[in-house]
Parts: sequence; C-alpha cells; structure tokens
Amino acid sequence: MMLLFVFALVVFLKNLKVLAQIYINNTQAYHNASYRKEVRNKLLIRFTLINGGTILTLVIAYFIITIYVFQ
Repeated sequence: MMLLFVFALVVFLKNLKVLAQIYINNTQAYHNASYRKEVRNKLLIRFTLINGGTILTLVIAYFIITIYVFQ
C-alpha cells in the first residue's frame, strides 16, 4: 500500500514537470509557430498518457485490495 502511494506521488511530480514544460513552451517567444504547436501537442499527449496510466494503476490496485479484503 505504501509502495502504491509512493508511485502515485512520483507520477504526480512527473505530471507537474510536464505541465511546467507546457507552460514554458507557451511563454517562450519562438520564431517558428508550427514547431511550438508540435512540441505542445507532444507534451499534452505525454501528459494524458501519464495521467491515464496513474488512474488505471489506482483502479487495478483498488480491485486487488477489495478482492484481497473480501475473499
């Protein structure tokens, strides 16, 4: 259970890092607008993948715990 909490915390921090990257890329004045858009899209895709993974892991963990408790 503690391991799961640590994992969730790590993923949360990764999400913060990705959000910070998105913010930095949006605030920087690039000359090439298409490049900026491409970078933002890549970061958003990564962000959603990380979030999806977290939610999926928590759901699986929830089911494992409930099955283990109510055998």
